[in-house]
Amino acid sequence: MDRIWTVVQKELTDALRNRMTMATILISSVLFILLPLGMAYGMGPNGLLQNLDSKPMDTSDLGPILQVYPQLRDLDPASQLQGFMLSGIQALFLIIPLMVPMVIAVYSVIGEKQNRSLEAVLATPIETSELLIAKCVAAATPGILSAWVSYAVFTVLVWPATRGPIFDLIIVRPSWILALLLVAPAAAFLAVVLGLIVSSRASDPQSAQQIAGVIVLPIVAVMIGQMAGVVQISVLFVLIGALVLLAIDAGLLTVAVKLFQRETILTRWK
Repeated sequence: MDRIWTVVQKELTDALRNRMTMATILISSVLFILLPLGMAYGMGPNGLLQNLDSKPMDTSDLGPILQVYPQLRDLDPASQLQGFMLSGIQALFLIIPLMVPMVIAVYSVIGEKQNRSLEAVLATPIETSELLIAKCVAAATPGILSAWVSYAVFTVLVWPATRGPIFDLIIVRPSWILALLLVAPAAAFLAVVLGLIVSSRASDPQSAQQIAGVIVLPIVAVMIGQMAGVVQISVLFVLIGALVLLAIDAGLLTVAVKLFQRETILTRWK
């Protein structure tokens, strides 16, 4: 544990000194707060939908959506629409713990090689499994924390713009909070392990990031599914998803340890 903690401290220090890492954290956090916040205020009591409270609205097209979101069934049309849109766009906060760790993980190996510091790390007595676990923890932590902090800021700022019970039914509903607490860390570690695997086989950070970037696609698919009224993040959905991700994490970490051949990595990179 002492060796793992030492590497974690080193990796975190290096990551937080990297301008690209800090820029990714700040830009993604601000952007993913402003997008749903702008939607909430635009659809709030004083926004674009303010006249819907006094005018009839055809809600026949919302039938399939209300089957997926039964908690919105008894609300007025404007509140239903705001709740439905906010529920879908919330998935953006699950992308933060994917983007940030991916950037750190990709540069964790390739950056050390380019800075001529990887040789010193690989020459230490630390086991490969310990090294990769430490790199995973160090890379995932900033992304997980930034996602949690970003959503906490969003909940404070969005409260005045929500209609009726939308804040309780959508913004802080238990299934979504559980997703942030369980799925976000599991997804972050998945991105990190894939980033480490790709970076150990790639020759430059750009190509590694392009390959590792496909991990974002499942989250985008979930967001689109919610916007289409096909997917709802329920407690059962979150628990099953978290268990599946953890199992994949464990399997990929085993694969990463086997692929991370110290001598091979040092000799095959130019």
